[in-house]
Amino acid sequence: MSDPVHLLGAVIFIAAWFVCVASWFAGIIEFILMYTLRPSVFRIGRTVLCESTSFALRRNRFEIDRVYPTSKGKFRFINDHELLFCSKFQLFAFKIHTLFPIKGRLNWATVPTRLEGRIPLGTTLFLLAWLVGWTTGGVMVALGQADPPGLLGGVVFTALGWAFAAGMYFVSLPIELRRARAIAQEIQAQLASE
Repeated sequence: MSDPVHLLGAVIFIAAWFVCVASWFAGIIEFILMYTLRPSVFRIGRTVLCESTSFALRRNRFEIDRVYPTSKGKFRFINDHELLFCSKFQLFAFKIHTLFPIKGRLNWATVPTRLEGRIPLGTTLFLLAWLVGWTTGGVMVALGQADPPGLLGGVVFTALGWAFAAGMYFVSLPIELRRARAIAQEIQAQLASE
């Protein structure tokens, strides 16, 4: 094994670690901005929900920039044709907390109304950097020994990390999509009734 390979692996692992730490702090800031319904944070992150929906809008009794509660979340109009919403943050609630709460928007500037949801950028970057670091560690384990147990150990180590990350994402996403759609329905019910 040559020293440049170990050096490259160490550099990649340390860089991934720094990205993990930075994205963790960025994720905390993003969560605070999301739960205070700040518009800028609702424009970033991977789009996981984009659907057309139709409902009657009666915005007369709803003020722009005022936060309105629903039983599962809250929403805020940012202009005459768009609102932001998210689930309620309850630290000690009897519900599953995931790393990917959806930042939702309803926009009826076009017909039909557009429902959009994004997952947080901070936790997405954290998970991706974690996977890079984990994979680098697995490769270094596999290359560290010439005998087959080292190679098998590195492959198993890497596969377990990827399975864990995929499980977190693919278990979290359906839960959060259900929550976002339920909040959107509650909002539509409030907007339609007057």
